[in-house]
Amino acid sequence: MADGADIVEFAGELDLPSLTGTVEVVTIPAGDEDFTLAAATVAAMSGARAVRASDVRQARKVVEMVASVRGTRPPARAMRALA
Repeated sequence: MADGADIVEFAGELDLPSLTGTVEVVTIPAGDEDFTLAAATVAAMSGARAVRASDVRQARKVVEMVASVRGTRPPARAMRALA
């Protein structure tokens, strides 16, 4: 994720120009939520700018958590002295 990128939910179609060149697409079978969230985590940690998932709410939480760990957004809740 780029610094300062916003994380938003979107429902609808994007009016974007078609991509040129080779694009690798990974298809995750529906009903495999654990794998979907793991793939979203790896993609976000690798710098993906977009993640497509069937469970948008959970995928968004994962991507926001990765952004907090990477330091590109503040954590939702800071806890101190856990030990």
